[in-house]
This record gives sequence, structure tokens and C-alpha cells, in this order.
Amino acid sequence: WLVAPLSGPFRVAAVVGTAAVAHAVPSFGKFLGLVGASICTLLGFIIPAILHIKVFHYEKGPQGDGLKKWELWLDYFFIAFGIVFGVLGTYDSFMALINHTEGGAHR
Repeated sequence: WLVAPLSGPFRVAAVVGTAAVAHAVPSFGKFLGLVGASICTLLGFIIPAILHIKVFHYEKGPQGDGLKKWELWLDYFFIAFGIVFGVLGTYDSFMALINHTEGGAHR
């Protein structure tokens, strides 16, 4: 009685939908690698650093004005790191998906 009435059908639909996608895509693991390389670097490195800059850069508090220089540079490093390795990982995963190889085009 605490569970929403549509949660059961939604769960079944989510599982069936995921199974249908996994069956339809012949290289589902490589597809997941492509999604992981592009989305996980965005969610793990780029967006948190951008949000940290947006939230704290102009905040005036008792200890000074906003972020310190080293904090700002660290955020910029995480953004650059995420972009570079996100692009490289996405490219490698995309080439592996196209070429049906295990690791990428260069192997």
C-alpha cells in the first residue's frame, strides 16, 4: 500500500525495454562503453567542476571572496581532463563499435 500503483508495470516495462535494446544491439557491451565514455566523463568531471565554479566563484563569505586561485585552477583541470579523456574514450569506443574490434581502431 506504500508503493505507487503504477510502479509494478513501470518496473516490468523498464526491464523489458532494456532487454529489447540489449537484444537489438549486437554489440551491447561496446554500445555501453560508448555511452559510458561520453556520459560518465561529463557527469563525473565536467559538470561538477562547472557547478562548483558557478556556485562558489562569486560567493562572498567570512574567509574571503569566492574560490581561491588553486581551487579555480583545479576545477579548470578537471574540466580539461574530462573533455580530453571523454573525447578520446568516445572516439575509441565508437571505433570499436564500428570496426567490431575489442578495444578500438588502433588495435
